[in-house]
Amino acid sequence: MSYLKYKKEFNPHYKGNVKVLISNCTSLHIGHSNLDRHEWKRLYRSLNLSERVAQQFVKIGSNEILTNPKYLDTLPSSWSAVYQLTHFIPSKLKTILAKKEVNSSTTRKDIDIMRRGVLSHLPSSKKKNSKKFLNIRIESEKGIDVEHLDDFENELNKLIKKYSNKINLYVEDNQTSKLLKNRQTELLKLFNDDLKSEKQRKSPDFDKVFRNYKDRFETFGSHFNAKVKETYNKFKKKKKM
Repeated sequence: MSYLKYKKEFNPHYKGNVKVLISNCTSLHIGHSNLDRHEWKRLYRSLNLSERVAQQFVKIGSNEILTNPKYLDTLPSSWSAVYQLTHFIPSKLKTILAKKEVNSSTTRKDIDIMRRGVLSHLPSSKKKNSKKFLNIRIESEKGIDVEHLDDFENELNKLIKKYSNKINLYVEDNQTSKLLKNRQTELLKLFNDDLKSEKQRKSPDFDKVFRNYKDRFETFGSHFNAKVKETYNKFKKKKKM
């Protein structure tokens, strides 16, 4: 699928217009799901977006609460402020929007304070002029093994507890593992549904269905792809029978 479809849908006049912003984010979320990594890169570059900003737009677009039309009039007009809202758990986010604790003039800083308190109440590692000790980002676009990422997070949390009396540490949990697990579940369901649909054809081509998903499957590591293979083989065996 060509990235040009999503480029045409993207309205560059989204700043200060939350309705256009949410529409753009929804479109980019769908594009990110449907395009292979090369087409996705061509898309966000053609829109003059950095990879980081494009990812933030996708995260907004994937949030069922923020993209719900009934909350549209409540959202901040700044896209960076809307992105900050993605860090809240669903139940808390619904409460914030239902009680109208944010509005069109709410800033990113306002929401950050809602999440973590005023600066003076933060752990010393987050105070002004504090030294950043470690900044971890997932740069690879392929082969992310969520199970290994879970193990890493668990080990990191153990270290934080071990040195909590000696070093003031602050770790921001963006629920990366949870989001990746949700994406895996979503992909497997879509793949399984498409295989079922293909099975109804007179001459089903399960290999074609797999090729359509191949680039998206490559995002994840061996544990996930073992599940993909298991699902795929079930339909292949049924076909032979």
